[in-house]
Amino acid sequence: MPLRPFGSSWSIEAERHTLQALCTHLARNPAIRPSLADPERVRWLIRDLAHGARRSRAEPSGLRRTTVEVVAALLGLGYVHRLLGRPLPSDKPPPLETIVDQVLDRIRQSPYARHLSISPERAARVIRRRYLDVEPWPFAALDPTP
Repeated sequence: MPLRPFGSSWSIEAERHTLQALCTHLARNPAIRPSLADPERVRWLIRDLAHGARRSRAEPSGLRRTTVEVVAALLGLGYVHRLLGRPLPSDKPPPLETIVDQVLDRIRQSPYARHLSISPERAARVIRRRYLDVEPWPFAALDPTP
């Protein structure tokens, strides 16, 4: 692997973040390492890595009060992508409606935000953008049951 300077381009940064996520994923999950001995899975992984490099995602925040409260509720409920801000292909989140209900309930219980009026549609938009519609890391080849 050639070494490239930091910050030289978006694609290099994406490659670096993807490689970092891959190494972290392999370190945290020893059960998936044997899949690296399967030539077909390795070809699949290489193909996905070549065309699917992604940058890590920063911890979500917001400027609007409603966005801040929805994101804070998501985090408080544990709806966080723990591998550099992106999900794994095998992650199966609950349905959007379930998350919206939980988030709005949590906001209603907050002494700091219960006076806010956040529509389910507005909450759903933030939840999709910040959690559900985040592209996963390109590691499907390592999933034990593809």
